[in-house]
Amino acid sequence: MLATSPSAPASPPRRRLLGDLLVRERLITPEQLAEALDEQAAAESRRPLGEILVDRGALTREALNVVLDKYHKKYRLGDLLVETNTITEAELDGALAYQKQTGLRLGDVLLALNLVTERQMREALCKQLRVPFVDLDALALDPALAGLIPAELAAARRILPIARAEGRLTVAVDDPTDADLVEALEAATGGRVEVVTSTRDALARALARLYPAAPAASAGEAPASGAPAAPAPDDARETQEAPRPDAEVAGGLDALRAGQETLRRERNAALQALRALERRHAEAMRQLAALRAANATLRESHAAAVRAAREYRREYEALLRRTGRREDDFEAVLRQLRPRAAPERRQPG
Repeated sequence: MLATSPSAPASPPRRRLLGDLLVRERLITPEQLAEALDEQAAAESRRPLGEILVDRGALTREALNVVLDKYHKKYRLGDLLVETNTITEAELDGALAYQKQTGLRLGDVLLALNLVTERQMREALCKQLRVPFVDLDALALDPALAGLIPAELAAARRILPIARAEGRLTVAVDDPTDADLVEALEAATGGRVEVVTSTRDALARALARLYPAAPAASAGEAPASGAPAAPAPDDARETQEAPRPDAEVAGGLDALRAGQETLRRERNAALQALRALERRHAEAMRQLAALRAANATLRESHAAAVRAAREYRREYEALLRRTGRREDDFEAVLRQLRPRAAPERRQPG
């Protein structure tokens, strides 16, 4: 059952996010982090923060790997979804707790909770596994490649050959983690096989285009990691509602979704406030630098004035010694120091 006890203490954050770690290690500045976060938010396809910082030149790939190794922060599926702002930390914590209760894979839980779409899930998996994601609907297929893999095998295992060059065959698969399938294809084709993936529906449509006479893909095959299995006709309606074993769980899921939406809004507001504060801090630092420069200029002017005063004092004391007068010495010295005025011309009488 889903735990909904209100008295349970709030769990601490799972870990520092990558951006916080990089600032903490002084590899990037808060301003660079804010700019990278703005770019990440504006991008149509959510990219990991580390990749954005490397592309912007704010961070080297080697430095990024050092931080990841130091904090053991490997790009697991949940981490990627949080780093790309697809889900929040709170949503991931709730999904992980529900995963422990149900035994489902994390991807199945996130999809069932409507926290991610299949495409978002697949793209995160591709980043996690370093496998390319391909939009098969926009890809032109070569009919000559259909002969490389039998239609029955392609439909049963969801394998789509999409390119062949220099002894290397590129195939789109439903499960990019299936190493046995890759080995079997390499043995059958006698060359290297590279895998890509796409959404389940896009893969089915592409298979129908390349193998129009082949039977539809079997729904009983294992799905890719993090993607839910396609429903059989008899239990399609039940699977669409899964996992909802009883009314208590359904109510808990609704409450969890409502709380997660509130947390998402609060998090977005906090991020906007933080970015505004960082911009104000940067402006204050610029003003402080200007004040420091002005202070240095005033100090130099003061030092020059002190040196000039000391020089005048030495001249004054020397004049006193030469004149030997003590009564109106000061006025006499001033007369000596003042430039002499030109003699006045007498007007003719």
